[in-house]
Amino acid sequence: MVRLFTILFLATATVGCSAGGSGSGSSATTYSISGTMSIGAGSSSLSVLPESYLPFATQCSDGKYYQVYCVSFTDTPVAASGDVNCSGSSGGFTVAGLPVNEAIGCFVRRSTDGASYSTLGTIEIPATGIGGTTSAITSSGDIGMTVAIGSDGTITAEVVSGEVETDPGAATDPTAFNGIYKIFCAASGDGTVYNAQDVINCKCRNFD
Repeated sequence: MVRLFTILFLATATVGCSAGGSGSGSSATTYSISGTMSIGAGSSSLSVLPESYLPFATQCSDGKYYQVYCVSFTDTPVAASGDVNCSGSSGGFTVAGLPVNEAIGCFVRRSTDGASYSTLGTIEIPATGIGGTTSAITSSGDIGMTVAIGSDGTITAEVVSGEVETDPGAATDPTAFNGIYKIFCAASGDGTVYNAQDVINCKCRNFD
């Protein structure tokens, strides 16, 4: 009788554990940035998010192709890009596969042939806590963004859906900076000359 009770107890415990395990789910590890880009317009002409987009670049009204390129500031950088599907002077884009809860930086890239791209500038969004704008974007889920390129080449952006973390909080421990870094600076004048004031527009990216 004791032996039979033991067998029944073990069987019940096994079934109970199996049922509990089947209910567990996995959290997403990546997210996407989707939105629209308008070309040759001021920040007041930001487009609304498109209902759909095509996953390839089409030529914009200025005769060029555009792309949003993002890279994570992690020990092993994760890079992803999304082509802008232009219709006239604006078009939709999606950058997928970005790591959740990790800081990323995004850039606008431009091409004359749709194959070879060069960086036009950094995408910066309004920052909380520090005021002004920041190029570091951190999110735990999909976000929507509008990007506008002015007639003078300036880039403005705004997050219109989802949540992002832009408050830097406590200062970063210097010991966290290990490896090989390259400095990127925002263009000044003809894009080749920099002065002391331009240092605030420079950022580091890890290549190690």
